[in-house]
Amino acid sequence: MKNEFVLQGFIVFENLAETRGNIMIKPGGFQDTVDAPMVLLTGNVFQQYKDGQFRKGLYVKATIKIQSYVNDVRNEDGSTGKRYHQESFVQTLERVDPIPGDFDELSRFPNPINRGVLEGELVNIYRLSGNIVRMTILTIIDDRRSYVTCYRNMPNAQRVVDKLRVGDQLHLECYLTNQQKEHDGKIVHYQDVMIDRITIM
Repeated sequence: MKNEFVLQGFIVFENLAETRGNIMIKPGGFQDTVDAPMVLLTGNVFQQYKDGQFRKGLYVKATIKIQSYVNDVRNEDGSTGKRYHQESFVQTLERVDPIPGDFDELSRFPNPINRGVLEGELVNIYRLSGNIVRMTILTIIDDRRSYVTCYRNMPNAQRVVDKLRVGDQLHLECYLTNQQKEHDGKIVHYQDVMIDRITIM
């Protein structure tokens, strides 16, 4: 099973804590309208960032995996429950140096990249609207089960729902987007896995 994503672009945001951090990578120039996914730094990659090998403004290439986990939460009525969450974990991060040329020309940098491959078993599928389908894929990461929520945006979403069945083994070509919402008075970033192409394996 594959769970492999590549981002190439500028680091446009950073937020570092003691043991982990978040950065936002924009696959393109600072002024374009391409989404800038927020990704998570842990372990050796986070230590490299803290040591100063990377910083905001650099052009980088990152390999990423999507991983899910469940948190225990307390509801407003005092009861407890569980909340599903997924994150984009950076596996490797490397600096990409510009080629010679005019100082501020974007063409000095390699083409931006935002692509990924996700393979696994279809666990559920819903039509959220006339053109949006949400599905959950069970994949295996480092011998650990991970449920990844994905979205497909197309003119006739019902056609996807009619064609796929729970239990199908799928190969998905995807990209990452980032949206922000207000939750309990705070701005929270959500990473969505958007599907470009679906193949039944």
